[in-house]
Amino acid sequence: MYRIDALLTICRISRYAKSPALLNLGALGILGALRVVRRWNQTGQKFAGEPDIARAYFSNHTEQLWALIAAAYIWNAQTLGTLGFPRLPRRAASVLAVIITVLGATFKLAFTNEDAPELISGQAMTILRLSAGWNLLTRARIVFRSIAICLIFTMGCEFFYATKHVPGFRSSMYLSVFPDIHH
Repeated sequence: MYRIDALLTICRISRYAKSPALLNLGALGILGALRVVRRWNQTGQKFAGEPDIARAYFSNHTEQLWALIAAAYIWNAQTLGTLGFPRLPRRAASVLAVIITVLGATFKLAFTNEDAPELISGQAMTILRLSAGWNLLTRARIVFRSIAICLIFTMGCEFFYATKHVPGFRSSMYLSVFPDIHH
């Protein structure tokens, strides 16, 4: 399945390649990334017993694991703050994005602490201690309800403002990210 997707991606990229060397380099990059993704976390019947990157490497390097997780959450917060709430002022959107991200990150820490406590160490343990007091179910409810409220708010604003012309709407932001969407 992954190989077919990789080959289709390479075929799509070949239409835009400026040179065959660049195409070959891109194809090798895609196939290398495919190999890493396949070996990242071995699950299922066929590959369940094979060693994987997530268990072999990150069980001994938990600080690097949490640094990658933190980078992903920071990137998501930045993207959510700039693109996620177009009807809110930039500062309010950023604050809301940070709140949702912190809630999600503390839920991730608590869930990992319940599932694989050996992966919690260093700064992750400190953050987990600071956010102690809520059980995992309460955290999950808070995170998912917060996301649902923000989604409903954003969709409601889009529906409401789609019927009116509102000065200051940042639609150019969406057009730069999604050029095929026309209002």
